[in-house]
Amino acid sequence: MRAVVHTNNYVVSDVTISWIDPSGNVDSTTTLPLSSGFDADDTFTPDEVGTWTVEAHLGNDGGVILKTLDVRFLVIPESPIGVIALMGSFFAAFGGYAYFRQKRSVS
Repeated sequence: MRAVVHTNNYVVSDVTISWIDPSGNVDSTTTLPLSSGFDADDTFTPDEVGTWTVEAHLGNDGGVILKTLDVRFLVIPESPIGVIALMGSFFAAFGGYAYFRQKRSVS
């Protein structure tokens, strides 16, 4: 997921972005300088299904922006564990297909 923060406040020089999970725990917090004076962005990969909250604190006087995001499913990341899980499901499906095809052709 990606959070993009934009402000027109000339006094604000940085933004602190926090990703809050559905249980209310802060999973990640990053303080970023505003690029070109007005923009900042952060990315995060949620590890739980549910409603996440993104908080953007715009310096001392810039205020707070809140946004909720509804995560309905998780995608297996491209990691060694994700590749193993994907290959395992492929071989299970292929094995089932071969087994039922063989039974069908014998009958």
